[in-house]
Amino acid sequence: MSSLLVVEACARGAHAGREVAIGDVARMADVTPSTASRLVDRAESKGLLIRAPSSVDARRTALHLTPEGAALQARSTRARVAWLSDRLAEWQADDVAALGTLLHRFADTFFDLPPAFEPSPDGVTDGGQDGRPDDQPPAHDSVIPAMAFREPSPRPMPG
Repeated sequence: MSSLLVVEACARGAHAGREVAIGDVARMADVTPSTASRLVDRAESKGLLIRAPSSVDARRTALHLTPEGAALQARSTRARVAWLSDRLAEWQADDVAALGTLLHRFADTFFDLPPAFEPSPDGVTDGGQDGRPDDQPPAHDSVIPAMAFREPSPRPMPG
């Protein structure tokens, strides 16, 4: 589990176009930098990431996922989505959309993210983001990944 936290921190930073360092892992895992360093060592020994000189600050080391680390992150996301999809399989589409709206609002209080799945002027909760016509409710498989496992919006990391 600890290696997955490191992998997730690296994936989120890469997705946002940011360089990830041990301090970023510490913040995401809510641990001290020395503990984060040990977690990074463990993930590196498993071949999930590599260290490289920072292009931002010569005192830092940048962390980059290996193909194995990226694959682990993708498998983890698929597993979370499948687990949640199974639990919501018998829910009505409107209920899933409402849950998505509430989860976004809840997550936004932690991550200062922009609101998502706000009602469009015609009352559709996803604004057509899933590619369906605005008069059709979103499918479970399109709402769940977007609402529960989206990447945080890019924010500058303290250096």
